Amino acid sequence: MNLNQLRYFTMVVKRGSLRRASEDLNISQPALSNSLKNLEELLGVLLLERSPQGVFPTAFGDALNQCALSALASMDRGKLEIDLLKRGSKGHIRVGAPGGMIEQIVPEIIADINGQKRDYGFSVASGYLN
Repeated sequence: MNLNQLRYFTMVVKRGSLRRASEDLNISQPALSNSLKNLEELLGVLLLERSPQGVFPTAFGDALNQCALSALASMDRGKLEIDLLKRGSKGHIRVGAPGGMIEQIVPEIIADINGQKRDYGFSVASGYLN
């Protein structure tokens, strides 16, 4: 299993169509179909159900999609960290809290770190975990 297979799979689930996913990914539909077939063979399960209305994940596909989205997000964060370090940053701080608390705590956190003359990148997420 490789990252491209996971990217392709999650895009198919998101778009609900091999044609639309292949357009978004800028690859041919046969190449996309082959990648998905190889992934299903590797895992030994059917990941997608095909119908005239589109493509839908099976229970196995739902499970893989959730894990794949998390893995791909982690890889994207890793690339961001490397880019920041290459530019001389000391790191990246991710802050998350319920919406009402963001306005209260984030400015204080950023001001405190900036007051220490440290070069960090920031990202902020508000909401609740499920």
